Amino acid sequence: HYNAKTPVLVINELKMLRILALFRSRGVDMVPFPVFIMKDTDITLKDILPSFEGLLLNKAVLAEYINIALDVINQKVTLSQIFYKQK
Repeated sequence: HYNAKTPVLVINELKMLRILALFRSRGVDMVPFPVFIMKDTDITLKDILPSFEGLLLNKAVLAEYINIALDVINQKVTLSQIFYKQK
């Protein structure tokens, strides 16, 4: 209703795939703009070893995959809407 020609979705990179698919399933094609901040420093042994933050990130990623699967099972989105390539 705002006559937007190309809406932009600004969201955490982890949730991007699922949220874009949900919008596409409702006929809204959005331009993704992820906002996930990555560290820009040298990698150390501490970066490789499991951390509490890393475990929480793994939990968040697994939760997104589970939510994507549930959205497909509950027919909220299709696989073609998830694995979409803009024309």
